[in-house]
Amino acid sequence: MRSTAVLVLGRHENRSLIETLFNMGFAALVRETLPEALDKLRHDRFAMIVVDRSHVDVDVLEFVLNVRDIDANIPVAVVGQPAAGGQEDKILWAQPRTYLIDKLESPHRLAQYLERMLGVEMEPDS
Repeated sequence: MRSTAVLVLGRHENRSLIETLFNMGFAALVRETLPEALDKLRHDRFAMIVVDRSHVDVDVLEFVLNVRDIDANIPVAVVGQPAAGGQEDKILWAQPRTYLIDKLESPHRLAQYLERMLGVEMEPDS
């Protein structure tokens, strides 16, 4: 059975993101720190991970690289404005199943992007 849980690295205050995931049929589990998020990933199954750059104060690249060490196949969506300089984003783009969404035009557009991402990346469980 496929998980309907989504690990969100961000803050609970981003109601728009959490409601978008809920409307898509997912349950968002929000963690605010890198260690908390990685600990949850080690112990639970998730359909995907969403990193909310505008509501988190962590090194996103470090987080994604740690995620890849734990689970090489889970889709990761990094949402928000690109990091200054762009070097971090170049490395993020090179990571498998990692998608960058520069800005949220609307919750509907985010939902469309995430559905498309999951449609391509998620295989039915056997």
